[in-house]
Amino acid sequence: MSIIENNFDGRSEIIQNYKFKINDKLMGKINKVLGYTINYEYYDEYKRDNVFYMDLTDMKNLFKKICECYDSILEFNKPLGINEEEYLHFLNRHNRYIKLLNKYFNNGRCLFSIKDIFHKDGFTFEDVEKIVLIFNEIQDNKENMYSFREFKNVMKDVIDSLSYILTDEELNIIKDEYMKLLTNPNNLEALKNLVEKTNQITKQDFIKKLSNLENINEENFSFVVHSIKTNEWNGKFYDPLVSASLINNDVRDLYSYPVGFILDPSSMICANTEDSYTSNSMNLNTFSYAGNLPIIYSYDKIINDCKKRKTENKNNNAYNEIVLTEFKPLAIFYYPDKENLNKDLAINLKRQVEEFYPNLQIIEIGSKVKLLRGLEDNFEAHIK
Repeated sequence: MSIIENNFDGRSEIIQNYKFKINDKLMGKINKVLGYTINYEYYDEYKRDNVFYMDLTDMKNLFKKICECYDSILEFNKPLGINEEEYLHFLNRHNRYIKLLNKYFNNGRCLFSIKDIFHKDGFTFEDVEKIVLIFNEIQDNKENMYSFREFKNVMKDVIDSLSYILTDEELNIIKDEYMKLLTNPNNLEALKNLVEKTNQITKQDFIKKLSNLENINEENFSFVVHSIKTNEWNGKFYDPLVSASLINNDVRDLYSYPVGFILDPSSMICANTEDSYTSNSMNLNTFSYAGNLPIIYSYDKIINDCKKRKTENKNNNAYNEIVLTEFKPLAIFYYPDKENLNKDLAINLKRQVEEFYPNLQIIEIGSKVKLLRGLEDNFEAHIK
């Protein structure tokens, strides 16, 4: 049943004043279809109690943008690393979703417009929601295919990472389970659970091997660190995910900035020997722009892989990435090398410490670690 009967004299006024209701959940699904986060500030004037009340013009424009995504969303190709049988598994699901869309689209063009909701039977706002939902299901299926491929790609590294921690017997149990799950794409959820289990093993070991700030070994140290790079920091970290770095006494140059924070590692969700290409803003709930999985590789694997790359190429900084969900500084560190210590960075760090973190320890990282009494010690010489 249409909202307005065709013989209703006041239909123009009703159409003009009608408001479409979009809750936060549906808006999030629309964001995923569009591939970017809608500018909510524009719609804030329409929002009440987490529901957007949109007029015909805005809803018409939004629905048009959704329908324009048809071709890109339905594009489906066999990626490298997926065999024919695995590809057919995901392709069959993809084709089932396309059949559901045939009710609404012909040759990529939507058969309805938002105005049809008012005076055309057979099309309601629920159909708009169904189109968005089907688009999301197609996207999820495609993402699952690439996730399955990624689980295949990282298996060797995951097992290698665990080899630094587990006994051969324990390692073989996990390896056999992993290989068995990879035989069927339907095991994707079980694969996620298995890798989450291995993440907990490596995370526990990783944190144990970091230096205890209460009892630092000055010749054998290790920290998770983050820089101070701008004057706009103001004591806050605005992104949901924090990309930090692991440094230790053997590979100090894993971290390229000479001053910064030593962070609490307890909220770690990923530790990679290379760049994870993390989406720090978690735009559209995406962890990595490159499709990488949030895997916590073991402390020893990261250090050894970085040292190996450094040996192979002395000009390589052997970058690694430790991803945290919370920004919790435990101490301040700096490198006492005057040539590399940027005065502006040092001044900014001093301001941050005094204003937001007045009780943090100051740690000098040279050939050895030195715990300073405060800002008046050696660090002060770098900001004059």
